[in-house]
Amino acid sequence: MSAMTQSVEGMSAQAKRTLVFAAAAFMVLIFMVMPDIAWAGNEGTEFDEIWDLLAGWVQGTLGRIISLIMIIVGVVYGIRQQNIMAFVMGPAAGIGLYYSPSLIQGLVGAGIVL
Repeated sequence: MSAMTQSVEGMSAQAKRTLVFAAAAFMVLIFMVMPDIAWAGNEGTEFDEIWDLLAGWVQGTLGRIISLIMIIVGVVYGIRQQNIMAFVMGPAAGIGLYYSPSLIQGLVGAGIVL
């Protein structure tokens, strides 16, 4: 065991509670002194153009063509394998590709007001 583990195991319950409280108070003090840490997610607009470009490709004509190809390949593969799951995977992948930018924006950008 390490020296830190041995020293924590030998502490009383009251000393452990005091240590946890001191650590929490230190973290609160750090966040009060440096409030910029709390706003770290509001910057990074330099990648907005790339996001818009890729989302436009996926939800535009290119994305619809790729989705249609996925659906056709899935149907053909499902018929060839005589398996319904192989048939379902093509349309599911095409639909997932088309709606992926909306899903990502909804999940990751939920707290960000643009």
